[in-house]
Amino acid sequence: MKKIFAGTVGVGIITLCTVASPISGATVFPGMKLIPAGTFTMGAVPEDPFQEGDEVPIHTVTFTNAWYFDSTKVTQQDYLALMGINPSVYTASTLNPVDNLTWYDAMLYCNARSKRDGWDTVYSYTSVTGTPGNGATNLVGLVQNLTRNGYRLPTEALWEYACRAGTRFTYYWSDSSSAIGTYAWVSQTTAHPVAAKLPNAWKLYDILGNGYEWCGDFYKAYTAAAQTDPTGALTGTNPNCRAWTFQLSITAVRCSNRRADYPPVTRADMGLRPVLPATSAGTVKQESGLEAKTQSFAEWNAARKSMEVSFTLPASAPVDISLYDCAGSRIAQLFNGAMSAGFHHMLLPAGNNARGTYFLALTGAGRTLVKRIVRVK
Repeated sequence: MKKIFAGTVGVGIITLCTVASPISGATVFPGMKLIPAGTFTMGAVPEDPFQEGDEVPIHTVTFTNAWYFDSTKVTQQDYLALMGINPSVYTASTLNPVDNLTWYDAMLYCNARSKRDGWDTVYSYTSVTGTPGNGATNLVGLVQNLTRNGYRLPTEALWEYACRAGTRFTYYWSDSSSAIGTYAWVSQTTAHPVAAKLPNAWKLYDILGNGYEWCGDFYKAYTAAAQTDPTGALTGTNPNCRAWTFQLSITAVRCSNRRADYPPVTRADMGLRPVLPATSAGTVKQESGLEAKTQSFAEWNAARKSMEVSFTLPASAPVDISLYDCAGSRIAQLFNGAMSAGFHHMLLPAGNNARGTYFLALTGAGRTLVKRIVRVK
């Protein structure tokens, strides 16, 4: 039976080096990942033994613009810092995903973050029913102003595009569920801190499992027609939600599996992952050198309190990995030594540096990769 639930409805701010923006003073929130423009096939793959009827017909979707996605679900720490309240049920760690959010709470968070970071607010309304950010049950007169430059909930199509990250499998790593414990929290009794599992190819953590994520559009049946930059249905009964809870098994936690829910509902496993149009941030310099050739990445893993670094060496070579401050001064050498050819994934303790923005420089095989790193205590 399809997962549609009944109902009707018409970290504090961290100093960072900002990305150029047409809105004076606006910034892109640390930890967001640039998702490239492209085309993908939406819906179940033929090899998926668990597919359901509403995951077909498959259809082609094209996104002509790039998007920023939060690399993790919004944490309780970040939500509390911005909204002044933590509505969550699973509160064992403030790095757990924020949960217990209505669809309207998620929209209010996106608006609040847009105001904080200097963007336009996407969601307009005349009044709030319920407690804003902690059980809002309606945004009276809600209008989604999707042409504005600001944070918003992704459409279902954009979410699946980002989840698949250029792949076409049942799960974003393969058609086999045997490695699911490496990538996703499933069949659990509680939520877990974000980024404790490996990300997908576009460096999005917990994009499957560890809690639902609200989408901005309403559930409707698929058609086989190709789509370009779809907004999804902006009116309906039940908004889409994806990612899937930590409580379910491999049969549910899949790229193409669909669900919709009652927008005023508060669920103990319902959170969000905001997105931002990349056009909002002006022209963004694309990655080059080692990153472009090897799909390397580097970022702060809060759950493991380490710098997480992945890279591929084309040949055996000495490798140096160091942290620099925004002024270009090296503050810590995390690794120095010979490494073999091939793919490497490392967790490197980063010392006792203060919270803030740092640059990690990885030098190996004659190339250098520099990535912005946000250290969170």
